[in-house]
Amino acid sequence: MNHVAVYEKWAPLVARVLLAIQFGVGAFSKITMFSGQAAETAAAGVPMAGLAVALALVLEIAGILALLSGYYIRLLGFLLAGYVMLLALIFYHDWSNLMNFGMFMSHLGLTAALLYVSVFGAKKN
Repeated sequence: MNHVAVYEKWAPLVARVLLAIQFGVGAFSKITMFSGQAAETAAAGVPMAGLAVALALVLEIAGILALLSGYYIRLLGFLLAGYVMLLALIFYHDWSNLMNFGMFMSHLGLTAALLYVSVFGAKKN
């Protein structure tokens, strides 16, 4: 077996674990600081912010499970990509602020990775 074949066996799983870690951090902050997250979401103009944060938490947990297990990974990858893009548009639309611009761009990269997962799913070997 050549080096490329070995890489193709472990790299997709590592990538999915790294993506799951990002959503794990977000889910943890929603669980431990729910009211603060809801207040921040409301301040951004999102209606029913508490419900929005609760739904985001459910989506993040489902996404973590899908990324780690491969179960429903294409659907959850697609939903997470839309969710991340929505976050970028809601929270980081002021590009005159370089921090917001940087966060928006990082969300674009995460969206791209999730779209890739939604197309190719979990690599099966």
